[in-house]
Parts: sequence; C-alpha cells; structure tokens
Amino acid sequence: MIPLEEIYGIGDVRAARLREHGLESVGEVANAPIDGLADLLDGVGRQRARQVRASARRIAAEEGADRPSSASSAPDDGYVTTRRVPAADAVVVVPGRAFLTRAGGTDHPQPWRHALASVPGEGLLESEPTSETVVLCSPDRTAAASPGLYEALADAEDGSRPVGGSAPRTEEERDGDVGSFLAGVLRPGTLIPGDALRDLYARRPDLESELDAVLRNGTALRRGESFDLEAPAEATLLASTGTYLRGDRVLPEGAAFEAGAMLPGEEPPRQASFLAPGVVAVPGRRALGSLDADAGGDPALALLRAGGMLLPPDAVRER
Repeated sequence: MIPLEEIYGIGDVRAARLREHGLESVGEVANAPIDGLADLLDGVGRQRARQVRASARRIAAEEGADRPSSASSAPDDGYVTTRRVPAADAVVVVPGRAFLTRAGGTDHPQPWRHALASVPGEGLLESEPTSETVVLCSPDRTAAASPGLYEALADAEDGSRPVGGSAPRTEEERDGDVGSFLAGVLRPGTLIPGDALRDLYARRPDLESELDAVLRNGTALRRGESFDLEAPAEATLLASTGTYLRGDRVLPEGAAFEAGAMLPGEEPPRQASFLAPGVVAVPGRRALGSLDADAGGDPALALLRAGGMLLPPDAVRER
C-alpha cells in the first residue's frame, strides 16, 4: 500500500490526522469530498484540498492503489444540495442572444424587464452612469488601482444606495437591482451603483482616473428594460452579453432543488472573479431534470435550457 505521505502536501502530521479520521489509503483520499479534506487538513482551504485530492487520484490511477472501481464509485464531479433551494435563491444565467427571438423584440418581455445584462464597464466611459447600472469589479484589482475610491464609497450605507444617501429603493426597484438576488453568489465589496459613480465624478474630480480604471477593469450590469431592442447596435450589444435573472422569474411556481438532490455541475471559471467561492454552476438542461416541479410548457424555460443556474455556496457541497 502506498503511504499517504506520497500525496502532494501531506507530511507526517497531516497523514496522521487523515488516518485518525478514517482515511487510511491513497484511494480513500482520492474519493474524499473537498470540504471534508479542507476541514481535516487544518483548514487549508478548498484550493489546496483540491490539489491534495488531485495528487491522490493521480497516484491511485498510476499505481492502482486500492481505488474503488468505476462501477461502485460516485461520479468524479457533481454536487449535493445541503438544503432546499427555492428558485428565488438561484440565479439563472443565459446568453443575451437567447432573448432576441425576432428583430427588434423578444418573446420574453416580463423576464427581460427584470434581467440584468453584463457589458464591458469601459462602455460607460462614453456615457453617463445612471441608477439603471451597477458596476462589478474584482475587489483585489479595485483596491490596487483605486485606493481612494474605497474611502469615498465608505459614505454609502450599502450597495443599493448612491453615495451621500437618498430615499430607499421601492420593492419594485430592489427586485430589479443586482444586489437583491445576486448577493448570494457575488463576492462582497464588488458592487458600485451607477449613480454612486456619477455622484463621485461630480464631487471628487481628483478620483477621475481611479473611477476610469474601475470601469476599464469592471463589468457593468444594465437592466434589460434599458435596452432599445429596435436599435440594431443595442441588439448587437445584447447578443454579446451574459444576462442574469432571479430563478423564480424563469422557473415554474414552487420550483426548487430538494435537500440531498444530486446535481451535475462545475465551478465557474476562475476569471469570473466577481463570483463568491463555492458558487456552483448547473447546466440548464440538467437543472430542469433535478427540479422538484413540473416543467410544463412555460416559454421562459427555453431561457434556462439555453444557459444554466448558479447556486449559492451555502446550499451545496461537493460529492
């Protein structure tokens, strides 16, 4: 039997800890859940735990070290829901072109009204940011390029109000705001309301270069209703975007992933740095088969089939 110490990152102390908790072979480590490994390895984090498991799987594959046969082992990738996940807790992500069912229009007017489309932030350099816009930027990049901006934004009460304060948003406004339904999948500190940017441009001319840097490095989310689909340039822009919708704007009433549901999925690309760690992406066609609801003939479900769903990190564990 190959010793655990042969696994990348596992020395005498960690090997002893793994054995104490029942992981006595390379094969058992190769099939351990990521979260469990991260906890056992003195809280090293999911990335290091993933490296440890990958090393164990490589050794097991090369040496044939007591790894369970494919017939009896669980799938290598996928997730299990840890609680009931109602549609409102999930975010549906689809390509913008899925909305363009005909020239100058859409067959999904209600979902589109509540959609948020991601466009390059630098596009705002040519026009004035408005309350219909929220800018996302990687926190580490923003902190490095725009240290003064963080200090200026400290006046804001939260990510849904402009700098300097204003009347609270209505329920309808909150329903369409990025923070109201993406909060569970976004990294904290990345949301900058468009009207906050507009206010800062007016109040703090000394921050203009930092604000421009944020826009160049960020992504602007525009509400669907802010697009003029009759304009060819707007339609072309929409076709190149990704769009986000709260799950219950697309899925049938009562749709949910029940606790313990087995889901295929994969973590979003690492360049999607505005997403929180642990967010799980489920392909749309497979998500429909895992939902506890009658899919029915709702035309909005075509949007989910064209894309996928993001589930918040507290709702799933890797299997």
